[in-house]
Amino acid sequence: LQALEEDAWARLQQDYWKRLFHYARNWLGDHQAAEDVVQETFLGAVRGIDGFDPRYTLEQFLFGIAHNRIV
Repeated sequence: LQALEEDAWARLQQDYWKRLFHYARNWLGDHQAAEDVVQETFLGAVRGIDGFDPRYTLEQFLFGIAHNRIV
């Protein structure tokens, strides 16, 4: 990733980490498992961003990945 892209990903993680964590923790009831899901979500987003469907929001994209990691 170029520096600008790295900055954008860092901001994205900063903006969404807590919300994704609370979402995962509410589903799983486990702090460590929720942290793992959040990390897997961001990794999945990096890997899948080329297939991002612009009909959806970035929030829907991230929470969709998180949900798929949980269930």
